[in-house]
Amino acid sequence: MVPFGVLRASASSRTPTEMQKTTPPQPEKTRRIGVFGGTFDPPHIGHVLTGQRVAEARRLDLVLMVVANDPWQKSGSRYITPAALRLRMVEQACYWSRQPKTVLKSSSVEISSGGPSYTADTLRTLAEESEDATFEVIVGSDAAAQLDTWHDADWLAQNAQFVAVQRGGQEASPSPGFRVAGVDLPLLEVSSTEIRHRVASGLTIDHLCPSPVVACIEAYDLYRTSAQQQLDDGAPS
Repeated sequence: MVPFGVLRASASSRTPTEMQKTTPPQPEKTRRIGVFGGTFDPPHIGHVLTGQRVAEARRLDLVLMVVANDPWQKSGSRYITPAALRLRMVEQACYWSRQPKTVLKSSSVEISSGGPSYTADTLRTLAEESEDATFEVIVGSDAAAQLDTWHDADWLAQNAQFVAVQRGGQEASPSPGFRVAGVDLPLLEVSSTEIRHRVASGLTIDHLCPSPVVACIEAYDLYRTSAQQQLDDGAPS
């Protein structure tokens, strides 16, 4: 047995500098999480299919459908449904799409942060909340080509992994300097813009949105007013 005095001497022999250098071990990265951000105004079957297919191709444990609080690239170009309602629709879409092995989950991280929604800020917040996870940002091929224009692009180039969705066999051409993997998906002609216009025109969207999302649109009477329609004309989804 080591004498008590020896233990005390050994402990006290460490200098303050040496003690400051001692840091706790970092958690092992055991989960792979996809970050699928968007306005989701409204979410549709194309969003659900994208999340599921990317999860399968990239072997992700979870895909977070992150609802933008203030989509700065779209604000002012058209009417944006309040974030709380868009989150409600995404929650319904995720529940509708549930599968044993592929989990889509809504995320209000950008709504909680407030202000404009920036991917770099979202990733930093998620990394603090889930230290055991690595993250992959899911984007369209058009967005992948413009990553160098994103807020905090230098940080994203050094720290973020992106997944570019390539539809109909069209290969993405991402901005140089970014880590981007491609995932092929079938070409699906559906957009939130089309859905908003169909609702405003009194046409059915039953084949374009999960049924709980359709019910939500009807319950809150979304996309029917002339003001929304006028702002939507010619605007991207």
